[in-house]
Amino acid sequence: MAVDREIRRLQNIKEIVIPSGDTKSTASHAPSALSMNEGEMVFAQESNGQLALYKKHKGLVWKTNLSKDGKNIVDDLIVKGNVEIQNIPMFDVYRDSSAQANLAVGGSTGTLIQFNEENIDNLGSYDTSTYLYTVPVTGYYLIYYNVGLTQFDITSTPMTYASIFVKNDATTDNYFANTRIDDKEFTADTAVVSKSASQVVRLESGSTIGVYYYQNGGAAQVDVEDSSNSVSGGLETVFGGYLISK
Repeated sequence: MAVDREIRRLQNIKEIVIPSGDTKSTASHAPSALSMNEGEMVFAQESNGQLALYKKHKGLVWKTNLSKDGKNIVDDLIVKGNVEIQNIPMFDVYRDSSAQANLAVGGSTGTLIQFNEENIDNLGSYDTSTYLYTVPVTGYYLIYYNVGLTQFDITSTPMTYASIFVKNDATTDNYFANTRIDDKEFTADTAVVSKSASQVVRLESGSTIGVYYYQNGGAAQVDVEDSSNSVSGGLETVFGGYLISK
């Protein structure tokens, strides 16, 4: 009869739903199209520990990853439009208006370079009064700087070398992105030496980082040049970075 045929048709296309609370229904590996019935849904605990939900629809297996904290995890991300990523920590600061004059000689920690203007600081983590960036989120950051220096001591007892580096106050081995200036790099006290570096480092939330200058020997007369975007100036004294991975 027509009614019997319709009942059989509906039974054949009825989806098989596995209750989310049934732990016995969680597979130990990802299912395949051959192992699933049409419309069936299967929870699977994958090799990386990720829980995923699979469903067979029109012969194809569809998958979504699940999380316990509301964060979405994807295997591959294909974007055909614009992506707006908000609240990724990033900053870019510079030395403005005037030089930072007569940097100290020696010292166990060096002299903190004073970047006094912000170009980017989306989370308000850089302090233009302490010249330090407070890390808002633990993770891997790309940190960079470029520093212009002038007024080197070329007297009979000049400096032997100087260095610029980033110091992380939260760690014991706390220096990175170190660059060196030798006395052969300048021939007059008005010469300008520009040093830059970048490095990927893991930083802990709440730690502070800044750029420092250390000088061995000579007089305390070296100046940090302010940023100049003119063609003739061609110098930027900048410090910045951004989170690339947690």
